Order: sequence, then structure tokens, then C-alpha cells
Amino acid sequence: MVLGMTRGALALALAASMACRAHRVEVETPQCSARDGELAAGVDAGALEGEYIVTLVATGGEQAGQEHRGEMVLLTLDSAAALSQAPAHEAQGKAGYSLVGTTDLALESVGAVRLGDLASLDPAKPGVAVLQHGEEQAPEITLRLGSLANQVGNVRFDGGYAALHVKWLESDGFGGSWESGVRGPEAEGYFCAFRPVAGR
Repeated sequence: MVLGMTRGALALALAASMACRAHRVEVETPQCSARDGELAAGVDAGALEGEYIVTLVATGGEQAGQEHRGEMVLLTLDSAAALSQAPAHEAQGKAGYSLVGTTDLALESVGAVRLGDLASLDPAKPGVAVLQHGEEQAPEITLRLGSLANQVGNVRFDGGYAALHVKWLESDGFGGSWESGVRGPEAEGYFCAFRPVAGR
């Protein structure tokens, strides 16, 4: 398990971390529940860097009522490039990603659409891309899932998507709502992402 590591150590330990999935998803985390809210002014998506245990709960769609748990690691473009040996400059300044990462979430289990490789650390087509939008007084942070959806230079006006919308951010994690579909929302719900803590 990767706990309390520096940015560089986290990147170098990612491969070993992902190999421990079966053990890691058994780590205890706080109860996940739907929470309303909005991000505070000045919030920076860079604060999400690190590793998480993620819970997806479906409240709409064919899998409504289902819950799924997995792991996610979020890194800077430079850290991801160092691990994947792909040049960070291919994505730097072109995609507007705050962070990139990987996840082993089984999206289909909650009715969400899978778009390509969720484990890709290539900065030009990451499995997870963290985007920040909006004014400083009303920031919006979205995690877009799937290497096909995140490919640099691939402008998508329609097609499948799976996105997590961050509504709250605390020291031990973050969460909000999620939606996924092909031509429009076909599944939705809420999610929580908590940092695993030794002794929990």
C-alpha cells in the first residue's frame, strides 16, 4: 500500500500499488453518502493529487441501487510521464489537465460507459484526467474517465462519456456526483474518494 509518500515516490510505486488491488479495496474508509454543496472559492484541483479508495453508487439507470469500490491514483503530468516514459510536453498546455491518473473501477457494474483504457498513464491519453473550469470564485472540477475521451487533439462534441463532478473537498478526500452515457446521461449517482489511512 502506498501511504504518505512524496510525489516522486508515489509515481515510482504506482505499478506495485496497482498490483495490490485485491488487498487495497478492503481498506476501511468513511461511509459514502450523497452530499450537496459547492467548492469553495480558490480551490485548486492540484490538491487532489494522491491515491484514493473510490466508491461509486448508482441512483439512476439500469444498475440503480448498485455500489462499486475501486482504487484511483492521481499524479502531475510530469510524474505520470516519468512512470510511463511518455513525454509530458505532448499534453502540457494542450489538454488543460490539472492532474492525470489511473483507476481500476469497473464502470459497467454501476451502468457507466467505459471509454478505452482506464489504466493508461500516457499524458497524451490518460485513463483519468482532472480538469478545472469556471471562475476562481466558482470553481468546477471534473474527473473524466477513459483514455479515448482524454486523448489530446481528439475534440469530442458527442459520443460516450463518464465523468465525476467534484462537489466537496476535504483533507481526507473528495466526492460529488457522477454521470455517464452515450448520447446523454444514461446512468448517474454519487461518489466518494477517500485517502487510505494506516490503522483505519
